[in-house]
This record gives sequence, structure tokens and C-alpha cells, in this order.
Amino acid sequence: MTTNPAALDWLRIAPANSAVDFRDGQWEAIDQLVNQLGRVLCVQCTGWGKSMVYFVSAKLMREQGTGPTLIISPLLALMRNQIEAANRLKLRAETISSTNSDDWHAVRQRLLNDEIDLLLISPERLANDDFVSNTLLPIAARIGLPRNIAVLATTACYHANVQFTNQRTNTHRIGCWWLSKSHFLRRTRNLQPN
Repeated sequence: MTTNPAALDWLRIAPANSAVDFRDGQWEAIDQLVNQLGRVLCVQCTGWGKSMVYFVSAKLMREQGTGPTLIISPLLALMRNQIEAANRLKLRAETISSTNSDDWHAVRQRLLNDEIDLLLISPERLANDDFVSNTLLPIAARIGLPRNIAVLATTACYHANVQFTNQRTNTHRIGCWWLSKSHFLRRTRNLQPN
């Protein structure tokens, strides 16, 4: 069982700030994911520290022998920032997005070999049959890990704007069967006016 002080140590490492403390609800979300093996819907404003909830949870759960964390993120710039934060926590993090298609095979193989702690993907990967069949399903079916996918997080940006329709559709392709195999943290931001 993970304790508040152990989680707080990792929270302080990520931003390299020993004065950081949990914001209201952060420890409770981590505890629900890591200790209670539950699901969390975390709706907070930008800057609250939603990423830290799933990074710290991913780190603690990997230490307990769980599978990798899958993060669905529609923004490539956000993915780069998240990789940097994950690296500070000594999480082995990779992406599969439109910017690194030449690396997909190697990343997939490392993921299937359990050499990746955290995988960031763009929502359109969920609409790709090859990705679902050759990456997601084998992880879900793998035997030997207590939980095949430790944390499934979406970093969806829901704007009242039509350009995000496809991202929402692809994010919803996750499906109930997938959620039943993982802890689930859905991180969202409030609707932004046009």
C-alpha cells in the first residue's frame, strides 16, 4: 500500500521543488488509483496538477509490478512536455504520434517487452485497426502482470468548437471492455468559450 509521504516524495521530484505539497484532491485521486484500484474522473482547471496525478500513480504502480500507463493526448506540444516530466520521475516514456511514424515498430516492440512505463498516443491511434490489433489488444491479453494497463488517462481538451469532434470520437473508441481492464483517470479541462 502506497502512503501519502511516499507519493509526496515523487510529486516533489517531478518539478524539482521540495516545497510542493498536494493540492486538494490530488492525494485522494492517487490513493483511489493506486491503493483502491479504482477509477477517477478528474476535472480541474489548467495548472492544477492533473498530469502529476497520473505520473505519480504510474510510478507507484510500476513499482508494484503493474503494466504501463497509456495516456491519450491530442496535443503534440503537450506530449513533449509530458515526456520531460515523466523522465524526471525516471519513467521510461515514449510516444506514438504523427511525428514519429518511423519509430512505431520499435516503440511497439519495447512496449510489448514491458520496457516502457508510459506511452503517450494521439486519439487517432484508437481509430487505427493495426494499432488496436497489434499494440493495445496484445497488452490487454498479456498474462503475468497483475494489471495489464496500469492507468489509462485522456488529456482531452473539450472546446465548444467543431475541430475537436474527431478527437472526441476517437477517444470514445476506448470502449467499456478496455476500461474494465485498467484503472482509469480521465483528465479534462472545462469548456472554453469560442
